[in-house]
Amino acid sequence: QSGRGEQARPVLEQLVKETPNDVTAMESLFRVQAQLKDLTAGRATAENIKQARADLPLGWYLEGAVSEAEKKYDAAATAYERALEIQPSAGEPLTALVRVDAARKQLPLAFARLDKVIAQQPDNVIARNLKGELLATRGELDAAAVAFNEAIAKAPQWWMPYRGLALSHLAGKRNGTAD
Repeated sequence: QSGRGEQARPVLEQLVKETPNDVTAMESLFRVQAQLKDLTAGRATAENIKQARADLPLGWYLEGAVSEAEKKYDAAATAYERALEIQPSAGEPLTALVRVDAARKQLPLAFARLDKVIAQQPDNVIARNLKGELLATRGELDAAAVAFNEAIAKAPQWWMPYRGLALSHLAGKRNGTAD
């Protein structure tokens, strides 16, 4: 966390060697590898996490992150989808998958994906917020405001949809309603 990945790496590698099924240690090692832009080692660590805990979405998510960093969007999407199969309500893989859809210029797929998640998980505020963000980027500010307000209604304590709503109001020059 202090930016001294080169110093942390050997310590974490030793820790993983001594406790090969410690997912927390492997995830920390992955974070250092990613910070150092060692994608080959990061991919190997993601694979080790998948082997140690196949029941967790983490290994697939991290594999997707490596593929996304390599701009291998199809492989990233496949990995993120697998993470969501394991844990359908996980926010990080869904967010990453929508980001990959946008990078591949497949916004209709992203919207369809989000609509499906919202239909299956009506209380999923992450999906509603992501939909609002996508709508706002397309300039559909009224529809974005609806999505953000739905997210706020489901999770009034979460700050992200408030931010999105305020930004959509500002973008629509409705400054009086942005506060």
